[in-house]
Amino acid sequence: MKSGDVVYIGFEPMRGRITWLDRLKIVAAFAVVMTHIASIPWQALPASSTAWAISSVYEVATRFCVPAFFFVTGALLLNPNKKIASDKLCKYIVRASMLALIVSALYVLFELSFDGWQGWRYLISKTLDGPYFIWYLWVLVGVYLLMPILRAIASDRNLLTYSCVVAFVFIIGKSTIISMLPGSLADIAYGNIIIFNRGAEALFYCLLGGWFITHRLSRRVENDLIGIGLSSLAIAVYLNWEHAVLVGPDLYYVARDNALIALFSAAVFICISRWGSVRPLSRFETAACKCGMAIYLVHPFFRLVFERLPMFSGALQLLMDFPAIMIPLVSFACYALSLIVGLLFQWLIRSVRIRLRQ
Repeated sequence: MKSGDVVYIGFEPMRGRITWLDRLKIVAAFAVVMTHIASIPWQALPASSTAWAISSVYEVATRFCVPAFFFVTGALLLNPNKKIASDKLCKYIVRASMLALIVSALYVLFELSFDGWQGWRYLISKTLDGPYFIWYLWVLVGVYLLMPILRAIASDRNLLTYSCVVAFVFIIGKSTIISMLPGSLADIAYGNIIIFNRGAEALFYCLLGGWFITHRLSRRVENDLIGIGLSSLAIAVYLNWEHAVLVGPDLYYVARDNALIALFSAAVFICISRWGSVRPLSRFETAACKCGMAIYLVHPFFRLVFERLPMFSGALQLLMDFPAIMIPLVSFACYALSLIVGLLFQWLIRSVRIRLRQ
């Protein structure tokens, strides 16, 4: 790497929104909907079928979505020029925790409306355990709890770079070795390192967001990283298909803590940082950006309706038979409905606040 390929520019004072980060959140919100829709045929179809292979491409190619959310969190909250009072951080923690519990309870109740009541014990245990999408909120709570430490790290440019490397080697690297080379000497060596657990990859992406926002890469390095990221995506798609044909579908090669997905995610971040600021956000983009969390939390309800209600059985079969066309269409419909719910909820909150003030 030549001198000048990586330039430290430091944190800038917070003056309004950062356009490309907002667009990254919009793209990530749609991607998380698509990955959950693609998982329907991915889980149900035989891996030897062409339809499964197509759904697998969608499944792998959208797995940058949650890393993007943590990346944006780091890019915004690790800026020492942005003052974050301890009471505000506590509000973040309480809000995320309450959201996790409330949405979990609502989803379990909604699921029970299809399956039948199974008792209070079941409701409470399932709520605390959380449905498949709620883990993100609990990991976010962990990130908020560690935010004072992460901000202290981000204030030192060398320590930030060092922490990114360590997090990649011991969090992303550990998970990759365990999943891709089980039983190897590297797996045994990593197994002796017990300080990092599931969900710890959020720390890596958070630190990476802080690093990206303070460093400018040369165009040559950016192009190289984009090429590496796209190659990693192709390798992940192939390995995912090969493993599924031999053993059965698994999340080894689509996990957010896999090095292949991490490299692809970094390529997506670079692409959007390069082209995501060419024009200001439109009114629709601004609304979609503000409803990102609502879209993440609401779309699983529409996915459940799509899977369970008999009236959608025809569309569900079309999704299985023609995933190349139906995955984007169903994803867009689910995204649009979730966005509408998010907008209605924002309107309701504003109305309540106005009435309380009056």
